[in-house]
This record gives sequence, structure tokens and C-alpha cells, in this order.
Amino acid sequence: HWASLLVPGGRLLTDAVIERSLIAHTILRHIGPEVGRALIWDSSWVENEDSLKQLFVDDGLVIEEVYESEGYETREYDLEDGAEVFEQSMFRKLGDLEVKEKAKELFVERFREMADQDGVVREEVRFYMGIARKEL
Repeated sequence: HWASLLVPGGRLLTDAVIERSLIAHTILRHIGPEVGRALIWDSSWVENEDSLKQLFVDDGLVIEEVYESEGYETREYDLEDGAEVFEQSMFRKLGDLEVKEKAKELFVERFREMADQDGVVREEVRFYMGIARKEL
């Protein structure tokens, strides 16, 4: 699909968050199907650098560069911060109260599972970056 939007020689630059980046998005991507909500910014289409490369190849694009970005920001949350992180995210507007409460419950559960042995959830904002072009 992407290749059809490019003129010959045209370049495409895209990014996708890594798994431990933007924790709220990552968790909601996983629990969305359980509450009947899909996320329009779902980046599950990229699992790693190799999967991004494969998407370019499958679209007939020539890969110029694929890499993982440097970290832009690092945050640490306490194990018990899950409900607050959920409420601060825009996902608190998931629709009716029943959907929101179920999503919040699943979110907090998944958030706790992400904590390390010290009870800390670490988030580092990073992206898989890719540059590809359509052949002339």
C-alpha cells in the first residue's frame, strides 16, 4: 500500500514505538480486543527492526535505513501507579462506564505484570525508524 502512494524515487519515513515505549499505548494495544476497542495508532504491525524491513520489502521498496532510535525520555513508575497512569491517558474516554472499568482493571493487571523485582515499571520512549524509497 505505501509504495502506491510514492512517485518513483519517492521516500517514505516511518516510525513505530518499541514494546517498552509509551507504556499506556502498549498495554491498551494488548487489552483493546478484550474490551472490544481497537486503537487507531496500534503499532503491532512492527515487532522489531527485521519486521519493519520485511514490510518495506513486501511493498517493493528499497530499504535505505532501519534502526532503533535513541531514548527520548525515561520514566519510572511505582507498581501501584497503574490506575493513575490509566486515568492520565486519553484512554479513560473509552466509551461507557462498563467498558472503561473493565479496561482499567485489565490495564492495572498488565501494568503490575510489567514491574521488575523492585516494583518499578520502566518506560523509555524509543522508536523503530525506517527509511525506504520506491525504485526509479
